[in-house]
Amino acid sequence: MKFLIPSILIALGIFIGVVYVVPQYEALTVRLADREEFSLSQEKIQETQQKYEEAIQWKDTIKQSDIRRLSEILPADFNNVQLLLDITNLAGTHGITLGPVITDTPIMKGGYVIHPLAFSFDAEYSSDAKEFMVDLEQSLTMFDVIDMTVVKKADTDVLTYTLTIYTYALH
Repeated sequence: MKFLIPSILIALGIFIGVVYVVPQYEALTVRLADREEFSLSQEKIQETQQKYEEAIQWKDTIKQSDIRRLSEILPADFNNVQLLLDITNLAGTHGITLGPVITDTPIMKGGYVIHPLAFSFDAEYSSDAKEFMVDLEQSLTMFDVIDMTVVKKADTDVLTYTLTIYTYALH
């Protein structure tokens, strides 16, 4: 009997700890993690708001004359489907088939928007690729070649070209 009551109390303490305290503790740790995530989200919102306000202030500093000059050379909107069709048709005239085309999220810059685009193709430099690049350069679409990689395929004269270009439109 001497050991029965302390044993029952110890068992009851363990039972209450497992049934009540452990789930409460786990719920509390989840809430604390949620609070930290919420706190980080609030910080990100404040940073984004600050960047937005800075962008608005920077946009207001652009002169109207500069915006008018940009509007003369940049399209008012961007049609990525038409651009892809133009590049595909241009490549087709040289017997080149484009590989996968990757478009990225547009980048806002002051009064204009940059539209990143990446594509690849296989061709021999001496004829197809060189002529295609010249025609691409002389096309009416304004773009900048940001990155270009060339990899030689094994045991052939065929090269794999990968181009990343930026095209522009008004904001």
